[in-house]
Amino acid sequence: MATIDALLQQFAQSGASDLHLQSGQRPQVRRGAGMADGAGAGSGSNSMEALDAPALLAMTKEIASAPEWAEFERGGACLLVYALDQHRYRISVQLHSSGVAVVCRKIPVLLPAFDALGLSPVLKDMARQRSGLIVIAGAARTGRSTTVAALIQELNQLMPRRVLTLEHPVEFVFPSGVGAGPGAGAGAATIVHREANYHCSTNAHALSAAIHQGFDAVYAGELEGRDMIEAALEAAEAGLLVIATLRATSAMRAVEHIVGALPPVQHAWVRMMLFNTLRCVSAQVLATLVNGTGRCAVQEMLVGTPGICAAIRDGNTSKLGTMIQAGGADGMVTLDDALMRKVQAKAITPAEAQVHASDKQRFAAMIAAEKPAAPEPPAAPAKSPPHAGGGAGTVPPPPGPKKSVFT
Repeated sequence: MATIDALLQQFAQSGASDLHLQSGQRPQVRRGAGMADGAGAGSGSNSMEALDAPALLAMTKEIASAPEWAEFERGGACLLVYALDQHRYRISVQLHSSGVAVVCRKIPVLLPAFDALGLSPVLKDMARQRSGLIVIAGAARTGRSTTVAALIQELNQLMPRRVLTLEHPVEFVFPSGVGAGPGAGAGAATIVHREANYHCSTNAHALSAAIHQGFDAVYAGELEGRDMIEAALEAAEAGLLVIATLRATSAMRAVEHIVGALPPVQHAWVRMMLFNTLRCVSAQVLATLVNGTGRCAVQEMLVGTPGICAAIRDGNTSKLGTMIQAGGADGMVTLDDALMRKVQAKAITPAEAQVHASDKQRFAAMIAAEKPAAPEPPAAPAKSPPHAGGGAGTVPPPPGPKKSVFT
């Protein structure tokens, strides 16, 4: 039994998403957007003593592989995945000015179902594409890995394809041969997992090799660096369905990041490659549910229609925001409009949506327009004019109520 096991067992029962261990401090957990003391809930763990740097280093070295620890010794940081009691944990270790920090994120045991996550049906339809590039964008801790896992699981159920995942480290493990879904092909997908620095030198090298290894779809991991972007575009152009993640806060910024990551002499080439291969860009945030029990993904969707791809080819990426607004018939939606839909569905509060809105002034106006107008105060009863005398001058009584036109 490894030294870290007791902490992880308490953490697994806490309902939190992350366990933070930092030298000189007590363990903390993350629930939603907030932090709390303790590795567990209701277990008396708040009184746990702080761990020092040598103890944390020994604890993580005990569960790291030789290549993973060599990476830590070279660069002062490493990522690894550790399995314990039917749970899997992604563990990040890094040196910093105060010593050592370890972050453990729980990977769900059950693979996420696409429909249960409330993701865009347009993204689900993309699993049926035979080739092209799908980009899942968002900032850190916005659920991109979970969205990708749901999309790969959808691929796994649709038809008998060969699917490759390239990760560092491998998080979700997908069973092969689970049987295709209704109306799908005669078999299930075969899924192969490869890990950078362990099964291959780099994801970019493995992605280039996948073109000649009989794969139909590839999860390429993070689109970072020139080599990775070139390999992803070339694989999509060669006929593979390429799924990749990117740290960008909007679909427009994701496209600009892909183009700008290459030198100016290649900008025309990368735009033409996107023109030929781009299927969609989803840029998502995580918003806290109205009941406070969890969070939901809210997605901006850009679909690679001929008009969108032509704008990218011609360098008119500044127009993409307006084109997304006008592209509702093709399944496109801006982040602010997607947030508004969640508010209207009573899934999140207007205040929570406002936090994530990209154009906060426009979104505030949208919220104000949704509020019903305050009812007007009832009119004061009319006073009868003074009598001039005699019955002839008496004001007649008001007419009775009109009969409704509805029967």
